[in-house]
Amino acid sequence: MASAQFQVLSALCRIVRNIVSDAVNEFSATIFVSPRALSRTIFDTYTDTLVDQFNKTTLENFRTLNGFISSIIDESRFISALRTNFYTRSVPDSDNYTTFSGIYPQKVNLTQSSFMSNETCRCDQTSNCIYPAGIYNQSKAIIPNEAFSNDASLLFAVPGVQVGCVPQNALLQSTLECFYNQSCLDIVITLTGALRTVSALNISNSISRFHPTTTIGYRDRVWNMVRIAYEKVTTFNLFKTALTDVEQGIYSTRVYILFLMVGVYVLTIYSTKVIGSKQVIVQNPSINQFEELNKMYSSILSCPCSRLSMPRSTFMHYEVQFHPFCTSRFIRDELWLQYWTMEFLN
Repeated sequence: MASAQFQVLSALCRIVRNIVSDAVNEFSATIFVSPRALSRTIFDTYTDTLVDQFNKTTLENFRTLNGFISSIIDESRFISALRTNFYTRSVPDSDNYTTFSGIYPQKVNLTQSSFMSNETCRCDQTSNCIYPAGIYNQSKAIIPNEAFSNDASLLFAVPGVQVGCVPQNALLQSTLECFYNQSCLDIVITLTGALRTVSALNISNSISRFHPTTTIGYRDRVWNMVRIAYEKVTTFNLFKTALTDVEQGIYSTRVYILFLMVGVYVLTIYSTKVIGSKQVIVQNPSINQFEELNKMYSSILSCPCSRLSMPRSTFMHYEVQFHPFCTSRFIRDELWLQYWTMEFLN
């Protein structure tokens, strides 16, 4: 059954590649429409939303297709060529044949080669019956209406790999942990004489990307300090020619300066309360100019675009990373069909 599961893995990789490739092409060709230039924050939020929506939609498309295929297999009750879900037996002394359902134990103890419970799973009721995969030292004919058992001496239990009614359903309930473990692969190679040209997959951890952020602080500094020497203030006289009394002239000067300062203060306060607007047009600003202006005048800045739309591919590039199994020799090597031969027992 290993050969069939490798075929399913190869088919799944091809389907995923096609679905993702079509989705990326459609994503890149989609037109982005905006009548005005967007700030960096709004643009980043928009692109993050697009990528998140793209990932969810692509994954959902694959799940829908896989669910559709699984439903067809379940409802049509196809007989697997491996005879893992249904098999036929001839009726003695007649030309008739009887079809039997595959039966698998629900719980298995591989170390003791026995069932842990009497519960069984029948392939005529569900296609999700599974059984731990292993390498045995002999083959055994299927006995009608009996659950599959591992009476034969178990040479090696392949960790994480399941077999069952249908290769696809069993594969989707399996893990690929053995393919990341060179020791596990060495045992499989030694016992089967196959897979000699492959090596264990490398576990690659995804690298987190941190976008640098710039913190901008604003400091208001007020430098309105008027230094007038006390001596000059007390002797300062603006009315020397108008008034003969020097003391009266000094007092009049002080009153004048006081009212002048009050008037300047009132005018200053009034000018700060009055909002003046002036339209400044910058022809064909660069990206840096736009971002700088947007920081200072985000609430009133208006930057119409010369083009209302553009393809997403002009400002976004979607890089797809497939599972390492889909790029390994496990499915690229055409000789994988010959890894294990399959014999049908009469």
